[in-house]
Amino acid sequence: ESESLLTLSARPLEQRSRLVRSRVFSERRDERTEATSLFERLSLALPFPTCADADLFSTEIRFTAPMLELQGRERYLDVSKIWKDSLPIRLEGFNISRSELFMVNERKLKYRWAVEFYGPLPPQILPAQKRRVAAAKLQPDPARGGKVAVRVQFNTEISVDAQGKVEQLVERIEGDALGESVPSTIARFEVLQARRLPGDLPGVLRYMGVVRWLMREEFVELQERSESDEARVLGLGAKKPGEGFEFQFVVFVAQNFAMGGFIGIVIYCAIKLATGGPGALIAALAAWASYLSSWLRGGLSGSNFDL
Repeated sequence: ESESLLTLSARPLEQRSRLVRSRVFSERRDERTEATSLFERLSLALPFPTCADADLFSTEIRFTAPMLELQGRERYLDVSKIWKDSLPIRLEGFNISRSELFMVNERKLKYRWAVEFYGPLPPQILPAQKRRVAAAKLQPDPARGGKVAVRVQFNTEISVDAQGKVEQLVERIEGDALGESVPSTIARFEVLQARRLPGDLPGVLRYMGVVRWLMREEFVELQERSESDEARVLGLGAKKPGEGFEFQFVVFVAQNFAMGGFIGIVIYCAIKLATGGPGALIAALAAWASYLSSWLRGGLSGSNFDL
């Protein structure tokens, strides 16, 4: 009969320690047949349990992860299968390099896992972006299209109910959001992009959602650092986590759209000047001015402009 987590915790420490194992992820799921305890089975199932592991989890399990919250065993196992199938395809060179399960007590476990892959370099439009990437002294791999090796580590807190089944998993990305290196930032961004699910926001909206999540993590950490220890203890001037972030994010988006629009206008004018000369450029700018004027007056009626 399988040994529950509740009885496993009563074992001597040295016996429990032998059950804590570190392994490189493989597809050898037949190892489950040799696992006799729930602890051992869970260590083999994570990070991507399948329907064969359903009895390890409560039917009302709650799973919380970056940009995702869900409830229910069926939904959790569905998401796990999607990630198990899609991440090796979406992330080049995908490899789970660490997978460790630790027992805290009879009702609490900790699970740490890390993934390595190759990610593309971030945009380097602004001078500060170029300086940061240059300072990182990255070594792009020509054989992989100039991508760089990156790594991201997850830390999951697992709660077990009175029946010895997993009832909650809370997953976080480890690391200091403000002090992350360029490779770590790349890894965070690419993993969150790759973990999109059917029905999630498409394309650029998902991209902006990931950017927003990363920026909020940095904002909250900066907010916590700016508050003195005494103020936090006494509750003096302490803000709610993320308070004021939405306004700053809107400003960030507006600035980037403005910058993108400016670049677009410059390119547009250069093309008009090169293909039609000064006369064509002046005519196009006059048409745009008329268009905007009509739009602002609310009188745009489908007029045609030769732009």
